[in-house]
Amino acid sequence: MRLGVGYPASARLGHARLDLDEMASAGVSVVVLEVSEEDAFERAVHVAALVDDARGRGLEVRVAPRGVLGLFAGGGASLAIARDPTIRQRLTDGSFVPAACPNDHGTGAWLERWLDAVLGVRPDAIAWAEPRLWVPLHDPWHAGRRDAWACACARCAEAWALGRHDAPGGVLPTAFTAEVRDFRRRSLIGLLEPAFARAHRAGVRNVLTVAPATGDHPEALPWETLLGLAYVDGLGTDACNEVTGSAADEAAFRAARVVRVTRGRVDGHVRFRLDGIGAARGDDLVAAVAAAVAAGVDEVVVRTWPDVEPSDVKRAARGAPAPLPAGTAWRLLADTALGAR
Repeated sequence: MRLGVGYPASARLGHARLDLDEMASAGVSVVVLEVSEEDAFERAVHVAALVDDARGRGLEVRVAPRGVLGLFAGGGASLAIARDPTIRQRLTDGSFVPAACPNDHGTGAWLERWLDAVLGVRPDAIAWAEPRLWVPLHDPWHAGRRDAWACACARCAEAWALGRHDAPGGVLPTAFTAEVRDFRRRSLIGLLEPAFARAHRAGVRNVLTVAPATGDHPEALPWETLLGLAYVDGLGTDACNEVTGSAADEAAFRAARVVRVTRGRVDGHVRFRLDGIGAARGDDLVAAVAAAVAAGVDEVVVRTWPDVEPSDVKRAARGAPAPLPAGTAWRLLADTALGAR
């Protein structure tokens, strides 16, 4: 059992070094640095220093594409989209969204640039976090119709017409049919495969975290297909939507699915997103982690942020519940996941 911590690559070095010390002393063995386009292109020296600092403390270092091209989890605006808006996805209602079209050659070129930059800091793995195409639930501005979907741009229409990604050909439908759903999935996988191969050639592993969606959900990716790709070294999903009293049951169910699919093939993991969790939810978190560990996953990864963020101060001033300190969370999880309690 390994415990990993997701951590922003933009964190101040002095603060980050103290946090890395605390992670190492708690028993954390993996740090996942969330690297945005801005981090990779403008702060590569800073990221390289964090990688060296983490490795010097005996931690395995993974790099995650934080919000890169609007196609991965983590939020934040994409520099690539700002500099080259022609690669944006277009919704079926005609509006454009701040995420790149996987069928546009420019998207692949930008992803290659980001990947080359992060491979230059010598991570142990790339943690590909929730690759996904745009759906209306991502849009806090509600600028598009709720039934609109992406991508329906000219490049996707052409790919459909030419039968790429096993599309039936003809005119791209405006309705979200089963064929459209599968085309979207295969388009995204077609973008990821060359990136996986590029990382592998550099001696870097590929660890993939997918959205927990299943079946006909527009964000669902077929796990068996992903595991059939070359150079996928790990697969997992979010353990729960949020840490509440029911989180343990949810974590047990999702972790069991990960174990069932990955056992004997690649390492399986579950991820907990802890930004903003209240201190009173510590027992619920421990129960959820224990349930995931009991299910047999190889890794538990938690996404946290440095303590004493301005948002925490504002929450306290409004009388909101105090957040669970990051260091406390790491030790709770280490005690639970690693059996030290």
